[in-house]
Amino acid sequence: AKVDFQVYSDTGILVHSDAPNHSVGIGKNDPSASFMLDVIADATTGGSINSAGWLALSTNDTRTGAGAVGVTTPVTFLSNSSGASALTIGNGTNGQIKILVCTVMDGGSMAFTSQSNIQLGGGGTTLTFDSVGETAILMYVNSKWQLLAGTAAVS
Repeated sequence: AKVDFQVYSDTGILVHSDAPNHSVGIGKNDPSASFMLDVIADATTGGSINSAGWLALSTNDTRTGAGAVGVTTPVTFLSNSSGASALTIGNGTNGQIKILVCTVMDGGSMAFTSQSNIQLGGGGTTLTFDSVGETAILMYVNSKWQLLAGTAAVS
């Protein structure tokens, strides 16, 4: 049987486990079915999560050569053996973070070129990885991946 579980305090709900949706809400009694963990923001500071230790993004994938970078994992490792490899990325979810890390570059480069759902800033239209260790951190905002930081070349 599917059973919800709730923990209350003097000020309201602390934890709600929603069995049908397989989700947990902290500080709310209606966790979103789109997430496994849905945490309400603090009314004073706006903060939701304070971690005393490091945060592990344990799910990743590897894009070898040309093709689409996955959007269902937070981290994608990029690997290229030779030549120029064209990359694409699908649409994400507003607020989603995507981290790209070049881990193998035996020759050539990997690049996103003139892709309509990537906003690079400064008039750039190409994001190129051509050395091991190059990175890009993207956030999906208003139907576009925005470049937040990184060492990959923008041109």
